[in-house]
Amino acid sequence: MQSEGVMAKPDIVYVIMYNPGTENEAIHTMEYPRGTSRTGDMLLAFESIEEVNYFANMIRSDGDFMEEPIPTPTPLIQLEMASQQMGLPMKVVPASS
Repeated sequence: MQSEGVMAKPDIVYVIMYNPGTENEAIHTMEYPRGTSRTGDMLLAFESIEEVNYFANMIRSDGDFMEEPIPTPTPLIQLEMASQQMGLPMKVVPASS
């Protein structure tokens, strides 16, 4: 039984990938807070496909990115393991109501 006030973790989250399925595959990370070095990078995942699509469109309109951002469903457990292996914190953006 789930405790009151505790949100269940989603099984699947959405991330931005570049060149998925290729040897140049990469996942989008963010500087947080902005202006920090790589030590400030974090993995960003979304509960909502609509919100990851919105974020991908923001990246496309930025013009600083050479690769096409691809919203990609990913098992949360897989992303948590990848985050640990890369030594990066991870933030899951909850779906807005």
